[in-house]
Amino acid sequence: MIRKLPGRSLSLRARVILGMVIVSLPLLFALLIGRTVLLPSLSETFHEAIAEVIQETQPIRQLQVLLLNAAMPVNDIIISGDPREVERFDKLSHEIDRMFRETTITAFKLPQERESILTAQREWEEAKARGRAILARGGPRHDAATTRNMKAFDAKIDAAVQTLDYVHELARGELADHLARADAIERKMLVFVASMTGIGLVLTLVVGVLVARSILRPLALLEKGAAQIGTGDLAHRIPPGRDDELGRVAGAFNAMAAKLERARSELEELAIRDSLTQAYNRREFLRHIEEEARRCRRTRRPFSLLMVDIDHFKSINDTYGHPAGDEVLKNIVARLRSSARPTDFIARYGGEEFALILPETDGTNAIPVAERLREAIAAQPVAVTADKSIRLTASFGVATYLEETEEIEHLIARADEALYQAKHAGRNCVRRFTLA
Repeated sequence: MIRKLPGRSLSLRARVILGMVIVSLPLLFALLIGRTVLLPSLSETFHEAIAEVIQETQPIRQLQVLLLNAAMPVNDIIISGDPREVERFDKLSHEIDRMFRETTITAFKLPQERESILTAQREWEEAKARGRAILARGGPRHDAATTRNMKAFDAKIDAAVQTLDYVHELARGELADHLARADAIERKMLVFVASMTGIGLVLTLVVGVLVARSILRPLALLEKGAAQIGTGDLAHRIPPGRDDELGRVAGAFNAMAAKLERARSELEELAIRDSLTQAYNRREFLRHIEEEARRCRRTRRPFSLLMVDIDHFKSINDTYGHPAGDEVLKNIVARLRSSARPTDFIARYGGEEFALILPETDGTNAIPVAERLREAIAAQPVAVTADKSIRLTASFGVATYLEETEEIEHLIARADEALYQAKHAGRNCVRRFTLA
């Protein structure tokens, strides 16, 4: 029997050579062909599959993130009326157009992939036209026509993102094709080895079984791993432990899977974060508040919503410039994070307005939390230039789910109304919405 020498790990080549010394010439020929032709083909198939998935999905994911970000300036100008959102939208539009141009000339093998990208591009062109029409009208605006146009704009953005999702599905289909090729290679290897082994002696059979076991088990693990990757399970890893060619293929497979997993996590995080402040964006806020509302309806325990607006923010931009305004926004988020509770959810709602979801918090207990956050913002000055610091204040509006309403739209509207009251009460204060 072939045994591993103590303290050493025989390579695949060494095991094949040792088998050739023992077995007959037919088995020598079979193993030599398997080592020099079939195994490299199988390894190349796996490398091709992973490389194609990385090459095709990364630019598509980047496009999806840019499309989702492009919706923010259009939403923000309706809320805040900030004319800078036009420039921001144009900048994002140019980047998206450039990405579409580069992506369409990428070597996508399937016609369906290229057609899906062109379809997504057409959806984007329609969305871009609607977005520019909304931006041209300025804001803030809350009329029915603007609402309809905004819904149509969001629908086109979502359609483009979903169409690009189909490209990911096609990429997974290509990976399945590679797996089929690997299966075919494996079957040929099995048939070839079995036919040559059949004409050998009993010793040939024994050695052949041992050698096949040392090859086929890691191949099965590689096949299973590739199948898991193909279904979207990027956390799957092949167990380590072999110090040979197949072990190195397994190591390369694990490294590429880890790279894919990191890339997907980073892209998913980018899609739900505001690029300037790193707070959650408005889209993620709306998703999270719906989830919190479902939980509250099930448990009948309230949660509170804080709407926060930086006082006199426009004058900061006008006096010290937009870079100073950006630093103020980032500083506000840092102070909110340091003073909020670990369970509180912080999002940039639009412009200089932020939203906080306070789980398991009724209206009475939400007021002290809001006051603590207000004091944290006003506590220390913020450097806006190299030699100038200013003190910031913010106004807070509070509304509570279950106590005042069970409709998300009404809750946000009532928190906004309370914020409006805080502004008119002199700013730098907290107001809670109360039913008349």
